[in-house]
Amino acid sequence: MNQTESKEDNKRTKILSAAQKCFTLHGFAKTTMEDIAKEVGMKAGSLYHYYDGKETIFRDVITHEADQMLHWLQQVVAKQKSVGRKILSYMSGRLEYFCKVANLLDVSIKVLVEVKPLLDKIYKAVMKREIVFLSGIIQQGIDDGQIRSCDSTRVADGILAVSESLKFKSIHSSSGVSATEVDFAATDRDVNYIVKLILEGLTISK
Repeated sequence: MNQTESKEDNKRTKILSAAQKCFTLHGFAKTTMEDIAKEVGMKAGSLYHYYDGKETIFRDVITHEADQMLHWLQQVVAKQKSVGRKILSYMSGRLEYFCKVANLLDVSIKVLVEVKPLLDKIYKAVMKREIVFLSGIIQQGIDDGQIRSCDSTRVADGILAVSESLKFKSIHSSSGVSATEVDFAATDRDVNYIVKLILEGLTISK
C-alpha cells in the first residue's frame, strides 16, 4: 500500500467513525451528508469524493459492524463447552448484536426495508461466513460423538434461515416505527425453541 492509499484509508476510517456518531445522535433518516462532513472537519463537497451518499456510508458502517459481530460471537461461543450450548449462544448472540446496532444507529423499520437492496451483497457475504463458522461447530459435535452424522453445512444453513425468517417476520409485523420497538425477545425465544428441537433430533443419547 502506498502513502496515498494509506491516507485515503485513514480518511475513510474517520468518515465512518463520524458517520456512526451522527447516526447515533440523529438517527439514520435525519443525518445528512453535511452533518457527517462537519463531524469529520471537511466540506460536504469533499465528502462526495469518498462516498456518493449517506446510504453507501451506512453500508460501510454495517460492514464494519458485521466484522465486529463475528469476532465477538467467536468469543461468546468459545466460552461454551457442549455443541448445543455453543449453537444456542451463537444464535442468541447474533440477535442481541443486531438489536444493539439497530438501537445504536436508531434505524427505523422503513429504513431497514429501503436499504435492504443496498445491503444484500454484504448480507450474503456475512451469511456465508456464518454458515462456515456454524457448520464448523456442528462438525466438531459430529467428530466428538455429541451429535449424529449429518451434512453440517445444510444444517447450519437451515438454522440460520429459520433465525432470519423469524427476525424479519418480527420486523415486518411490528406496529412500531423504529426497529427498537420490535419485540426481539419473543423472536429469540422462538429461535431457541426451534433450534432446541433440531438439536434434540441430532443429539446422540448417552
